[in-house]
Amino acid sequence: RELNFTIEYKDHTEVILIHDTETIRQLRMKISDKLHVSPNRQNFDNWTSKHYDDHVCMF
Repeated sequence: RELNFTIEYKDHTEVILIHDTETIRQLRMKISDKLHVSPNRQNFDNWTSKHYDDHVCMF
């Protein structure tokens, strides 16, 4: 299953698709590739769970 993320950064919005078997780290890397924001500077808002790490799968 694919997950659709809408990423907002400054005045730019980017849609990123990932599979539910991918990790948060992989999501961060895709964000970094598209928006040039280092993974350690990314902050996820509006998530139901605030407890996650880079090794957690998305499903």
